[in-house]
Amino acid sequence: MKKSKSYFIYGHHSVKAALLNQYRDIIKFYYCDDNILYDLAKKRDIPCERLDKNTFKKFLTQHAKIHGNHQFCLCEVMNLSTMDINHLIEDKENIHLVICDRITDPHNIGTILRNAHIFGIDGLIMQDRQSPSEYTTISHVASGAVEYVPIYHVVNLARTIEMLKKNDFWVIGFHENGQYTLDNIALSSKMAYILGSEGSGMRPLVEKSCDMTAHIDMADNHIGSLNVSAASAVIFHHFYQKRNAS
Repeated sequence: MKKSKSYFIYGHHSVKAALLNQYRDIIKFYYCDDNILYDLAKKRDIPCERLDKNTFKKFLTQHAKIHGNHQFCLCEVMNLSTMDINHLIEDKENIHLVICDRITDPHNIGTILRNAHIFGIDGLIMQDRQSPSEYTTISHVASGAVEYVPIYHVVNLARTIEMLKKNDFWVIGFHENGQYTLDNIALSSKMAYILGSEGSGMRPLVEKSCDMTAHIDMADNHIGSLNVSAASAVIFHHFYQKRNAS
């Protein structure tokens, strides 16, 4: 994450993942009666505050600005340390990444992170100045995946893509008019999948940087293409199956 200010994580799965992440700096854990995450917080010597349910709900809306399925657990946390993509490239031989080009909806980013964790994607790359900053929403939608899938903020996506290619990555850009189908793409040990914004897709310079472009086969329909987060699940699952079959 790119800013060093605190924010809130809520909901059982998201809070549990944060408490289990030793690299996550947690300022305080808030809970109600008999919350099973209390023991995790105490093991890490995290300050804890028990609130009754009415006080907890007021705290959520007044301080955390949250209106959602909180399950009566909440953490105030600091951003995770900014990740250096060079370390990831140097440390691993078999690696699959997702690159988000101008995807600014925190719900989409959260869902993409969750899909990435489920299907073994090793990291997510976003351009620093065109990425969402609503980390509370991202963390909640990701349901804990933000603690497991590193996020790499970069200054220039096109230059980052060129750097990946020089390090033997096969870079595939996805949009509805992509040249190839998923089945046409050979599996490589190092792959990066580019997803563009839902409105305008990949920028021309980013698309030009790809090794190839691809699309998801769909039945004839009257509603157009998949939402970008739904498309990510299809893409990640396809290559997850290929990796396991090889």
